Amino acid sequence: MTDMHQVYKDILRNTKEFILEQMEKEDIPGLSIALVDGQELVWAEGFGFTDRAKTNPVTINTPFSIQSAGKMYTATAFLIAASRRLVHLDDPLRKHYPQFRVNSRFGSEELDKITFRSLLAHHAGLCHEAPVGNNYDDRTCTFNEHIASIADTWLKSLVGERLSYSNLGMDLTAYALQLLSGKSFAQYMEDEILRPLEMIHSTFNQHSLFSGGLYAKGHRGLYETPNHYVPMLGAGGLFVSARDAAKFVSFHLSGCAINGRQLIDQSLLDEMYTIQYPVEGQVCGFGLGTVIEPRFGTTLIF
Repeated sequence: MTDMHQVYKDILRNTKEFILEQMEKEDIPGLSIALVDGQELVWAEGFGFTDRAKTNPVTINTPFSIQSAGKMYTATAFLIAASRRLVHLDDPLRKHYPQFRVNSRFGSEELDKITFRSLLAHHAGLCHEAPVGNNYDDRTCTFNEHIASIADTWLKSLVGERLSYSNLGMDLTAYALQLLSGKSFAQYMEDEILRPLEMIHSTFNQHSLFSGGLYAKGHRGLYETPNHYVPMLGAGGLFVSARDAAKFVSFHLSGCAINGRQLIDQSLLDEMYTIQYPVEGQVCGFGLGTVIEPRFGTTLIF
């Protein structure tokens, strides 16, 4: 056994013990985990069950709602489109979505300054959420209805002036991809990310997933939370399994290449992994659909 395999063996033994202890302590019904090293899947395992009744064990193929972690998938899809010259990072949003409106005390011309770079880096001046389809809205709505309601929000600041974390930036990027492709955003992501990476246990099609029933249920204490469609597709509508998430990580570790063909221009990948709109001395912050942070003597991208 090589030294590295012994390191992995020790990590896995200690991690499994920690997981089981924390599941018991925090009353966690189930979880799954995957560890990759470059293109190698070192370890993947499911623990516990998807439900309190303990009828469906969690496996490495169990889809979980990953919420805001899906933002990196949306940004990746946009950069693939940009690498094909279908759109450019510094294009104004209104070039591809001319009907876009939002209230502005800075003048309507400020809307023309909103670019995809500012949307993906949370510097577009947008508020956090829209009035329809937000995290606190339990009414049923579609992705398009959610997007339309953004017109009732207000700019918080001048475009590019300050960081303001916004789900709307990712959703507007997703909507622009929908307009560019002529496909639903869920189908676009299926065609451009999920199917090429063989992520067969992941989807943005939540209604289909809910009808099948084989996914990790949400829980609050002892109670299972009801199915609730997340209309913020670009910002948090993805369900993904641990095994499929590992494929996505390996895709980025390969320079976003499939079968030796790089799908994202290196210059755009460099932008994705670089702090946008930095201030002097800044060492951690937002890239494009990513957060960059120095940790453990290296750079953590998440």
